[in-house]
Amino acid sequence: MHKLVVSNIFFLLFSFNISIASESHYKNVFFDAVEKKLSNLEILDPNMSILFSKWYDNNIKVNGIDGKLLIDIISYNENILNIDDGKRLDIQLKISMKILKNNDNFEKKEYFYEINEFGKIQGNFSLNEFDELKDSIRKNVILRLSKKIQNN
Repeated sequence: MHKLVVSNIFFLLFSFNISIASESHYKNVFFDAVEKKLSNLEILDPNMSILFSKWYDNNIKVNGIDGKLLIDIISYNENILNIDDGKRLDIQLKISMKILKNNDNFEKKEYFYEINEFGKIQGNFSLNEFDELKDSIRKNVILRLSKKIQNN
């Protein structure tokens, strides 16, 4: 009985660490602005909306003394295709980011990002395995977006 309790506690702690690690691999992205605003979140799939919101809330940082960061989700598409002995999922995300300054010149910087990601699963698979694939691809979309922004 004692071994069963210990193994259950170990399993719970291990599972908890995996879930934390899977969402903590996004690096913080800093912008020279005072405030930030996100629009068109409703365009996203509900599961992607949760991931995107967490990324936005936890990893998009403003550290300026002036200006506003506007993030606009332009489009989001998920396409599930039947392939030989499996399924393929394609995800496309387009966003724009604007930094508006309230100085004498009304300075404005604008960036457009387009992320395309895909994954496939073949053979005998369960719906749960396909859902895990979708979740993994969605996380990769946000990770690639974050890396592209950092490289700008």
